Amino acid sequence: MVKLQYSIAWAVKYILLGRKGLKAEDVHQKLGDIRRTVRITVKNFLFERKGTYCPKLWDSVFVDQFGNVFSCCFSRPGAVGNLYQNDMVTIWRRSLRLKFFRWMSLHKCLYCAHDCRLITEEEKSRPVRPQHLTNHPADVRILYGERCNLNCVMCWQDHHDKLTIDNAVVKNNVNWTEVENIELQGGEVLAMKEAKAFFLWLTQEKKKKVNLITNGMLINDRWAQYLVSGSQWVQISVNAASREIHERVNRGSKFTRVINNIKTLVRLKQEMASDVKIIYKYTIVPDNIHEVAEAITYADSLGCDRITFGYDDAVPEFLAAHGEVKSKIRDQLQRLGNAKLAIEIDPSRLIQLGLLDSHGKARGLGGGGVN
Repeated sequence: MVKLQYSIAWAVKYILLGRKGLKAEDVHQKLGDIRRTVRITVKNFLFERKGTYCPKLWDSVFVDQFGNVFSCCFSRPGAVGNLYQNDMVTIWRRSLRLKFFRWMSLHKCLYCAHDCRLITEEEKSRPVRPQHLTNHPADVRILYGERCNLNCVMCWQDHHDKLTIDNAVVKNNVNWTEVENIELQGGEVLAMKEAKAFFLWLTQEKKKKVNLITNGMLINDRWAQYLVSGSQWVQISVNAASREIHERVNRGSKFTRVINNIKTLVRLKQEMASDVKIIYKYTIVPDNIHEVAEAITYADSLGCDRITFGYDDAVPEFLAAHGEVKSKIRDQLQRLGNAKLAIEIDPSRLIQLGLLDSHGKARGLGGGGVN
């Protein structure tokens, strides 16, 4: 029975993620997740009929360091192809898995929709028709590898893994002239020479704008100029509003260096008359949740254009057990409504956590408001 359970969990992981290997201690949890997902999906398909529409299936791909191609950065709903085996046009037009996931999306049975954090309930439920299928995805996101110079408390990646996707594969198997939005992430992109070389190839040779997610530690003067001139946006994962909390969450980081690098980006943006957006990223964990409101005003004071939030899986349970903390943060965010902030605030994850009412989007927080 144990071998059978392991085989089932292993097979599901391989079919959906295109990745082999599974720790024996993870089998029980994986099987529980599979049973729960099947139950919720079948119940919704037969009875509840809630929308499961996902626009990313028609315009986006996410490529991991193994070359596996997905529709979103959570590696969902499953691998639809591999760049080491086929080019992007072939995957986009001919993948049977991708066609099946699109059918599921339109027929209220896309399994990953019930707990998706990227698509709002309004988007999932809106009346849709099959979109016109282009020859190539417009948005391409690449997880270049997991190598990183930090060890953040919420990160599950193997920071010592040196594997990166082959530059020749992503250069030759993607038609970059058809791509409108490009995003590189890691690991830490600036800790991987292959990823940096690819960024320069896209921005300098292909004349593309390349967006970047970074922890901000390795942005020297030369790379600050590359980013300001070559990106539509740069997202810096600060995850705090103070040195103590930043260095507790982003283990191995130096708060002063990261903040100075953000200031450099803001200064260069002004000097170079660039329209790049400097984004202050805040992944909420129990250790930093009390600084959420403070981070908004701090990011605004630095001259950042936008602040966006994510959250660790432990946070909803933490808030459920600490109602007083949730109430305090809600009050702090409500008071920011009179602060006349210039920064744009992404409210989606705050709304999901119950820290901001959905009508807060209309009410707005200061001059930049929430979008």
